[in-house]
Amino acid sequence: MRHLLFSTARQIGLADFSDDDVTQETLAILDRTLGFFRSTGGHEDAHVHPALESRSPGLTASFAEDHEEDDRLATEIGQLGDRIRNADETHRVALGIEVHERFNSYVGIYLGHLYREETELQQVLWDNFTDEELIAMDRAIAREIPLERMGDRLNRDVRELQP
Repeated sequence: MRHLLFSTARQIGLADFSDDDVTQETLAILDRTLGFFRSTGGHEDAHVHPALESRSPGLTASFAEDHEEDDRLATEIGQLGDRIRNADETHRVALGIEVHERFNSYVGIYLGHLYREETELQQVLWDNFTDEELIAMDRAIAREIPLERMGDRLNRDVRELQP
């Protein structure tokens, strides 16, 4: 996940928004990234949080709030991307700077969320669920991912396993 955040931030930061092709490529990457993080939050809300709540009531409330905030920020950034698509060259450059700043802010907020998940939720999952139950959650999530997006997930998983 961090790789995706950082590589997208890098792409946006290096993009020449006066170039139509670069702009379209960058916005396509931005759209995929925002879509990935939205769907990730949705999967967690649908499969992980209810399971955690069943064994540790109240634990996930602040994480659900994080997901709402993440979704709001992603929507704003996506709308900014739409404005870039419809802008002339001069305005695209200024809006490109703005989307760069807004996305980097999103990255900072999301990294804090990931840290909290890894330090607060992960241990509760390990302590309260069997390997079989955890695998079942992962499989339920995987079944919801459209085949055309599954390749992206597998590529991401492999990148994250590399040292």
